Amino acid sequence: MRRTIAVLCVVAVPVFYVLGCFLVYGGFPLETVRDGKVVARVIARPSNLLNPHATLLSTLQVGGQTFCWLRGIAPFYVDVPSGNRILFLTDDGSLVIHVFDLATQQDTTVDAHCLRDWGFGYTLGARNPEGRDDRIESAGSNILVMAWAGGKNRICRCRMDLQHKAITEIETCYLDGSGAVTNRVVRSP
Repeated sequence: MRRTIAVLCVVAVPVFYVLGCFLVYGGFPLETVRDGKVVARVIARPSNLLNPHATLLSTLQVGGQTFCWLRGIAPFYVDVPSGNRILFLTDDGSLVIHVFDLATQQDTTVDAHCLRDWGFGYTLGARNPEGRDDRIESAGSNILVMAWAGGKNRICRCRMDLQHKAITEIETCYLDGSGAVTNRVVRSP
């Protein structure tokens, strides 16, 4: 009898833990990052049990709000150099750049559909020391310039106007083997 109760406890506790995680988070948290500004989670949903290649749910909690379907690597954001702000991307079918002011709890959103095929945001938050991650190159009060590696010998930049909530320019610099710019193409979205 005691052995049966012990076996039931050993089996029941993990089962109830997993069920509780699915009820609270909508899945089982695989990774959680807390850094004082945000709580970022990567969550396995029930569909991941049936299809291991299904997309994991990524969430970011900041300022009492929860954002889902983030691009990047946990913690899914970069600090904006000027002010107490962070930048992150949500991609739930429409790509949106969020600039969240931590002091005022205000979220400024910019439609970034023009960057969908440019590869921006996939390494956001990576904290890569070699500079191959998505980053903010310069920041003013209303203008941000973001940069990312657009391939082996290509650097892409995007200029964003926060006051008008628009991307105003996309620049591609092609590099030679030594890293010098050989060609520069500037487009408006």
